[in-house]
Amino acid sequence: MINGLFRLAQTLCSVQSKPDNASTVHPNVRLYRIERDVRLIGQFYPDLYAWSGKGGA
Repeated sequence: MINGLFRLAQTLCSVQSKPDNASTVHPNVRLYRIERDVRLIGQFYPDLYAWSGKGGA
């Protein structure tokens, strides 16, 4: 699922995504760098899974 999202972003927005390292609220949460022309333009922290203590609906 996440790879498809990144492929779509690459096609539509001409950006690349790369896994990166950072401390997060849970081990299932990952950090991705969003780059255009090898320049960092954003970061993405997908939190796709349920885990104990997670808030929200």
